[in-house]
Amino acid sequence: YDFDVLSTSMVLFVFVRHGQTEYNAGGRYQGHVDSKLTKEGLQQALLVGQRLKQSKPMQALYSSDLGRCKSTADAIVKGAFGLKNLVDHEQAEKGFTFSQMLRERHFGHWQGLTKSMVKEKYADEVKADAGDWQHKMQGGGESRLDVLSRTMKVN
Repeated sequence: YDFDVLSTSMVLFVFVRHGQTEYNAGGRYQGHVDSKLTKEGLQQALLVGQRLKQSKPMQALYSSDLGRCKSTADAIVKGAFGLKNLVDHEQAEKGFTFSQMLRERHFGHWQGLTKSMVKEKYADEVKADAGDWQHKMQGGGESRLDVLSRTMKVN
């Protein structure tokens, strides 16, 4: 994005997914399981922060409370402001919100497993789930509509 062309009266929302994690690199369902950022994931977040440095000052930051998301937010702040961590930022208490309501979709007992492991261990669930993740989720997890409902409750 060319942040310079945006009107000064516009509110700019920037959505960032957490950096690459050990589970991402291994092709595993994460959900609410907290997997650490890889070195590449940390570098990805630092680069986002450096890019955001060129934009208007950050007024607020909303993030999941999971460690991978906090680490991503921390690296973005480091890249954007050159600070040691979020705690060093003067707006930390009033401008940053970490909430479990913003967590990734819960994948039930599929969490931590690879897609091939799920297909092998839960073949009937995979077959039953095909094509309708909007309204249901096999394995005891959340549907997409469940996630939407949960995230809309964040203040």
